[in-house]
Amino acid sequence: MVTSLANFRSDYTVVQIPGGDFLQYRQRVFVNINLQRLGCSGRSALTLQEPSDATKEKFLTMFNLPSSQSQAGMGLRGDPNATFRQTVIEMVRLMQCGLSLYDMFPMDYDEQNGLLCDDTLDGMQKWVSEIGQPYLKIEVCIWIHCDSALADQSFNFFFNAPT
Repeated sequence: MVTSLANFRSDYTVVQIPGGDFLQYRQRVFVNINLQRLGCSGRSALTLQEPSDATKEKFLTMFNLPSSQSQAGMGLRGDPNATFRQTVIEMVRLMQCGLSLYDMFPMDYDEQNGLLCDDTLDGMQKWVSEIGQPYLKIEVCIWIHCDSALADQSFNFFFNAPT
């Protein structure tokens, strides 16, 4: 536990949690980390604020998901921010579940929490190099901030039904 910022590593990001209840803000933290690691939010600092509309649109476009306007037309109701947060978390969970089928991510349900962690990224790199490159002709890249792999239609096979 850090009691003084002077003892805190400078390469860590400090995020103030109102009231100190991390579990209340966990989903927001996970979503903002995921969006940042996917390259959707640019170089902005990690915060608890809702992602910008541009960040949301970039994520939806990256995975060929319907925009928020068309989601409303499909009958999805409720808080659009909560719906978007859940979409981001579930997309990463789907990645983690897919990786676990290939034994490239732990099968433990607690590990499949929707956070795009280093283990998830390592599993994705392993999947691309062992399966994606030889069989689907997907080039290996550093997955963090790598839009070219996601823009490739063949890479959508991993996330979506084949088109």
